[in-house]
Amino acid sequence: MNKIKIVFLGTPEFAIPSLKLLLEHPSIEVSFVVTQPDKPVGRNAVMTPPPIKVIAQQSNVTIVQPDNVNSDNVVDMVKAVDPDFIIVVAYGQILKDKWLSLAKKEILNLHASLLPKYRGASPIQSAILDGCEKTGVSVMGVRQKMDNGPVYTVREVIIGDKNAISLSEELARVGAELIIDAIINFGAFKQPMVQKDSDATYCKKIDRASGEISFANMDSDEIIRRYRAFYRWPGIFTRISGKRLILHEISKCSLSDFGKAGEVKFDNNKIYIQSKNGVLEIRRLQLEGKKEMDAKSFIAGNGRFSSQVVE
Repeated sequence: MNKIKIVFLGTPEFAIPSLKLLLEHPSIEVSFVVTQPDKPVGRNAVMTPPPIKVIAQQSNVTIVQPDNVNSDNVVDMVKAVDPDFIIVVAYGQILKDKWLSLAKKEILNLHASLLPKYRGASPIQSAILDGCEKTGVSVMGVRQKMDNGPVYTVREVIIGDKNAISLSEELARVGAELIIDAIINFGAFKQPMVQKDSDATYCKKIDRASGEISFANMDSDEIIRRYRAFYRWPGIFTRISGKRLILHEISKCSLSDFGKAGEVKFDNNKIYIQSKNGVLEIRRLQLEGKKEMDAKSFIAGNGRFSSQVVE
């Protein structure tokens, strides 16, 4: 029996479970992997491969890292393989029309939302920011318009109190299983769901500025959602005395409102900040130009900030 030929496009850690399951499946052959070029990382600008490249190297799979995935060279490589499916998982470049006819059966894209909700670049963070009870993954066909192709299969995931990292890891695992199911059982999808653009919502790309919060204008629930949505990157921050104050670890607490929005309170080696409605405990933080520290250490060296107001 001939194996199902796959060309895989993916870049970040989110794509790793999908590639691993594809490589392990006895009925699937990954012809080659397309991923983003190595990039300089850190202060020393060390050239670092994308996570998918590392996995592909471990499995001795051919790797292609084009600056432009729509170049004739890359397209010709795919044509030569004549794949049954092209699988796209968080690749990072938009495929132009010339790609749409390259797979015998379908170009399948794993998207981290329940389409047509949260089309775009930040579906995981957006679901957390909006306070959704659940989200999920969708396997759809790639078409000319972004994220609007037919949806072959979906699976829901409960968000609970997960942050963007833990939720992304769960969605990546679930999505990998869904990709395999969509490939192996593709013939069973007689009528995939056609998305209605009128039902679609869109999410924006996240940058460093997205993490700025305002205790004066946000209540504690919204700030906690932002903390979970932007966990690790870009993180959340406010400002005090004109300096950026990064909040690395925060939590809700039972302390009653004690002052005006933004007021800082030091009490028994703990730090509290009053929001528009509700109080938050700040457990780990970092003042601009300084090292990250716990609340007790911060209080020891920054007593002047007690009773001040953050922006």
